[in-house]
Amino acid sequence: MKNYKKNKVNFRVTRKFGLTECNYKAIIFSIFLISIFIGFASCNGNPHDKKETTTISGIVTDAENYPMSDVEIVVDGITQKTDKNGTFLINEIELGNESKVIRFSKPGYFDNYRTVDLSEDLTQIQIALLPFGNKHGLRSNSTQMQNNRGGVLRLSDGSEIVFEAGSLSTSDGKTNVYACLTSPDEYVFASSIPGNGLKGIYEEETYQLIAYSLFNVEIQDYQQKAAKLTKPAILKTKIAPQDLEYMPNEMEFWSFDEESAMWKFEKMAQKQGSYYVVEVDHFSSCMLGISTNQVAKVKGKVIDRSGRVIAGQNVIVGQTTSVTKNNGSYEAEVPANQTFFVGMKYKGFEIKMEAGPL
Repeated sequence: MKNYKKNKVNFRVTRKFGLTECNYKAIIFSIFLISIFIGFASCNGNPHDKKETTTISGIVTDAENYPMSDVEIVVDGITQKTDKNGTFLINEIELGNESKVIRFSKPGYFDNYRTVDLSEDLTQIQIALLPFGNKHGLRSNSTQMQNNRGGVLRLSDGSEIVFEAGSLSTSDGKTNVYACLTSPDEYVFASSIPGNGLKGIYEEETYQLIAYSLFNVEIQDYQQKAAKLTKPAILKTKIAPQDLEYMPNEMEFWSFDEESAMWKFEKMAQKQGSYYVVEVDHFSSCMLGISTNQVAKVKGKVIDRSGRVIAGQNVIVGQTTSVTKNNGSYEAEVPANQTFFVGMKYKGFEIKMEAGPL
């Protein structure tokens, strides 16, 4: 990763971007007593051996913040679906120091993931799923390609994914390609980012990411099984005209690893005309941005005008989200030395305020 440009471009880029001694008889007698004790304990159970558990709850919404029903949720071998209000409640998750990865999926939508800390009694999540296909108000599209011909999928802002002839492989010779592009100035952005708090890893070090754009791409055969990419595709992210002058000549390209639920650095995307261009040899969620190892923690509390705490409220902090606890408190990590926004939607109103730098 190249760090030499970070300090130079960080301030300006972030305007757009808006991480534990006895005898033989006595011995025989002792073993006999121990055996009786073990047998007794096995029959009656030891209350001290009972494992502590936690609860994970939350809501899944679409890109317009409407609740989504029948979303499949998988965590720690447990599978559940959201109800008609988009909510879910998973009990008996064993407490521990390890984090768990939760997968959210529904046909016609890109999978999303959250990493949760299971050291607390209750974990609350609010997450959004982005749709396949061309949806009003989103830079999303879909197309079907003949594998031997390849093709181009274009989005409404001019961004493109270029597939060379023969670069796609499926059983029937055709591939369905779906893509959706979001940026930090969209309200759904923070809720749709997979992982936990835009944490990336490079050479065993953890970084806080500052995203410029988020690409979700899925390639499937007619049975909705993952297609194979046999040659790299070209990802071209359009740079908005008002940003073109001050954007750097290179931008870090990160991909989301679904197994570890962490972002991983791939390579540098190059600025070519009004695009950032990069070769991609696999698809998941991918992101253009910059990174920093300087992090600040934001803590706050949400109350109504009567002074009563508001629990379970989704709060956007910079480019990440946090859900308020029972006492109304929330916390999140943001890049240090940068301004950021804190906001939320509550009872039909959108509240937004500038904060920082920290």
